[in-house]
Amino acid sequence: MASASNDTTEIQTNNDFQHLKGYRPIKLLGQGGMGRVYLAEDETLGRQIAIKVLHHNNESASYAEDVLQEARTLAKINHPNVVQVHSVIEQPGAAIIMEYVPGITLKKYQLENSLSLQQKIGLLYQIAQGLQAIHQHNIVHKDIKADNILLDTRDGQNIKAKLTDFGIAARLNEAPLNSDAAKSEKVRGSLPWMSPEQLQNQSLCTASDMFSFGLLAFQLLADKHAFAKHSSLNLAETPTETTATDIAQAIVNDSAMNASDITPALPPELAQLLNQLLDKTPDKRPSSKQVCDRLQQVQRMLAQQDILGMETQTIETLPISKAKKSYTLPAIAVACVALISILVAWFMMQPPPTRYVAVLKPQITETEPLSSLQKNLVLTSIEDALQQLIISTPHLMLIPQSELDDTQGDIALIGKSTGADDIVAPELICNAQHCELVLSLYNQTETNNAEDAKWHTTNRLQNPIYLESYQPIYQFAQTQLTNLYSGISELNAKSLVISEEDYAEYLEIYYQVYTLSQSGRSTLEKLESLIAKNRYFFPLYSVFLDVVLRDYLNSKDQELLIKANNMFEFVPNELKHTTEFYIHSFYLALESERYVETEALLAQLEEKNAENEKIHMLKASYFQAKGDYQSATSQYILALKYRPSASTYYHIASNYWWLGNLDNAIIYLLKLKNLNPNIHRVNNLLAVIYLQKGDLKAATHVYEEIVLKNPNAATLTNLAIAKMLNKEYSEGLELAEKALTYDPNHAGRLINYADALLLAGHVEKSKGVYSQVLSITRDQTDLGSLTRQAQALLHLNEVSTALSVITEAKKIAPSNPNVLFISAMILAHLRENHSAINDIKLAIEQGLGKIWFYFPWFDSLCATPSFSEIISIEGKNSFPRC
Repeated sequence: MASASNDTTEIQTNNDFQHLKGYRPIKLLGQGGMGRVYLAEDETLGRQIAIKVLHHNNESASYAEDVLQEARTLAKINHPNVVQVHSVIEQPGAAIIMEYVPGITLKKYQLENSLSLQQKIGLLYQIAQGLQAIHQHNIVHKDIKADNILLDTRDGQNIKAKLTDFGIAARLNEAPLNSDAAKSEKVRGSLPWMSPEQLQNQSLCTASDMFSFGLLAFQLLADKHAFAKHSSLNLAETPTETTATDIAQAIVNDSAMNASDITPALPPELAQLLNQLLDKTPDKRPSSKQVCDRLQQVQRMLAQQDILGMETQTIETLPISKAKKSYTLPAIAVACVALISILVAWFMMQPPPTRYVAVLKPQITETEPLSSLQKNLVLTSIEDALQQLIISTPHLMLIPQSELDDTQGDIALIGKSTGADDIVAPELICNAQHCELVLSLYNQTETNNAEDAKWHTTNRLQNPIYLESYQPIYQFAQTQLTNLYSGISELNAKSLVISEEDYAEYLEIYYQVYTLSQSGRSTLEKLESLIAKNRYFFPLYSVFLDVVLRDYLNSKDQELLIKANNMFEFVPNELKHTTEFYIHSFYLALESERYVETEALLAQLEEKNAENEKIHMLKASYFQAKGDYQSATSQYILALKYRPSASTYYHIASNYWWLGNLDNAIIYLLKLKNLNPNIHRVNNLLAVIYLQKGDLKAATHVYEEIVLKNPNAATLTNLAIAKMLNKEYSEGLELAEKALTYDPNHAGRLINYADALLLAGHVEKSKGVYSQVLSITRDQTDLGSLTRQAQALLHLNEVSTALSVITEAKKIAPSNPNVLFISAMILAHLRENHSAINDIKLAIEQGLGKIWFYFPWFDSLCATPSFSEIISIEGKNSFPRC
């Protein structure tokens, strides 16, 4: 006998479908205050659909009309990440006919599944794309939360996220959203997922949805609500009424938690995006389009990291027009005299051009041995003295030591690589009592062609210094540098405002931080103690900030930034107006994500006429921190105008690579190689890009160059892979075998060696190596081990087991290009051509080069025409795949 409840449901269903001709109800999916949602069959088209039947009582009539009007607008949107509205039925009963998504909500999916970072970012990207689609039609959803994201899981690991439940959405071009009536309505939505302006019943724009999206993203990635500081509320939980109210109050009154604090492992670009989405000011939140672009950049960055783990426009001068000959000779003479007077006066008022100075690390020759401590402190005192004098002198700019660390070679190569105008080279010749300090100043000869410029010594001084104390050494070194630059009046040796004892301790810390790369809490405590006694010795603040930022990058400990901010509050006023202080404050504000303050500091530096190259480099850092890689690249290119350095060229090339502009990345890397062919990381990146582009000839040439200069396991393995891709199997095998000698049990190199054996025709021997890979990785379940197991199993003809293993890997990282590569390899072997090609498409979208599919494992796909189209490579060194 049926229950009363079932009877009631059946009556409701019959009433709801009384006027819905052509639709057969299947079951009730859910119901709420405004209506019921059914799964039904469209009897005309023979498909399942969802029908939302709206209540039509007087109380909800106007609201139902708003929903219907919204549905009419949504019906115009056809996007894979938005639930499609097929039609709207208005009379006699109001109903919306929608796409049926046979899946579950994001809230429920998160409860039942463990998602990898890449899976989460993939879902967020789809949700952001859905938001972009509705925002383009001026629709604000107003209820973005995990309950309103449907996941279509029919296609296995290829999950599709869809925005749904637009029951309280509003159109920006409709009066109700911004009208007094709208503001006086009861706030609609879900309290813990609303923006501050929505909770306060203020006018809304698409930025409100982006705040709610930020809350959703924060909780998905950090498993914690951004404003639930005293609660462990996660995405899958439904908050109590009390918790929801507390969170709503926190959204209005408090700041969100910093994403980096809650989940330090998040990529910095992703943490910054979350923090910006949760800004209280709507105008400061990124748009849905910007979020899509930045999530794609993060996906590309993670994919490129995985790949590496696998083993502008020019500025032109305007033409000067020819003057008409219309002046008489006397008039021309008078004009010339006046013009010359003006030009002379103008020239006299102009500041001298900036000179970029590289100070090399002091070299020492000991005729009698010094103690290790004494030697280190003398060298450090000389280095610090010379650098501090350059820093404090107008129109001289010190080239960062990090750029010199990348440069090895003679003076000419250092000058070319750093864009230096001057190079200061200190040498010490020491015995136990004293040293001879030799300072050499190198300049370039002026020539019309920079390539023909020669470096030569323009001045050289040699004088004795005594090793009794370090302050006199500091001041003597500065005096000698002043004498070396005899033509610069502003260059004056500075007196040290620190005691000898404290200065010696400062030198020890300086040596530990910059020579030994040591830092940590004890170093900060020593610096704090020294600063308390020597507040006017600014170099202490510089070292302190460097230690804080270095340790913060490693630990993401916010207390470090708080400590630095507190320290900089108490810098004496006399130092607060220096360019150095503004620059230090800029980096501290940038790392603390105080972007408004960062912008103000940039403006102040420009007002102080800070050096142009430095301004552009700071702006580049600012844009890069905000995830705007295109603007950062533009600033780096502008900086080159003032100082063409290898470091800046590398920044530009790297940014173009992250942006997916491989051709421009290559252009700047080749320019960099012309400046300095010895920077190892340049060739590594260049070879990777050539492989991505499918230019095997160029990639092989670069890898051979790397191996010639730095033969190690990684470089030999990369060259072996390039040779194998080029069907030079014997050479590939020889190189893979050499790479293995560095670590015979390295699973990654073993799998490459096994592949090389198989391709070279040594089938039985390859099986033994594949079995060795399985033995080494048997109990390991990390992503790299799973992909190697799957590949080894495939080549051992244990295909079904290989498929099971790669399926497990896909659960961990379905968008990982290496996982997709191995999956496609297995599917191709099984002649599952459609599925294999689908994985290949996804791998290429995630940044894997098409050239990887030129291995023979994919030859069977040549029978499918779309395969050749997908992986065809254009270029002078390309060759047909099939």
